[in-house]
Parts: sequence; C-alpha cells; structure tokens
Amino acid sequence: MDDREQMRMTVLNQEQVFRHQVHELHRLYHVQKQLMMQQAHTPAPATRPATVSRVLVCLSVCP
Repeated sequence: MDDREQMRMTVLNQEQVFRHQVHELHRLYHVQKQLMMQQAHTPAPATRPATVSRVLVCLSVCP
C-alpha cells in the first residue's frame, strides 16, 4: 500500500469514527432530554427547610 492509499484509508477511518461519535452524541442528547422531561413531570419529594430540621434534632437531643 502506498502512502497516498494509506492516507486515504486513514481519512476514511477518521470520518467513520467521527460519524459514529456524532450519532452517539445525538442519541445521548435525546436520552438526556427524555430523562429531564420525566423528571419535570415527577413531583419532587417533600423536604423540610434546614431550620426546621435543626430544631427537631435539637429537641430530640436536648433534655
């Protein structure tokens, strides 16, 4: 194989790798978008403000 043919094969291989990477990037983007949409429709767990939690801890520890 001469240098030109080797260079051609290298460029074709790089193009194939690039196309695969772009395909995976788009696939991951869509998966991430679906997960974000699911999370947006899922109610967040009820959380207490930090001050309320501190008071409850103090009450349970203090005599």
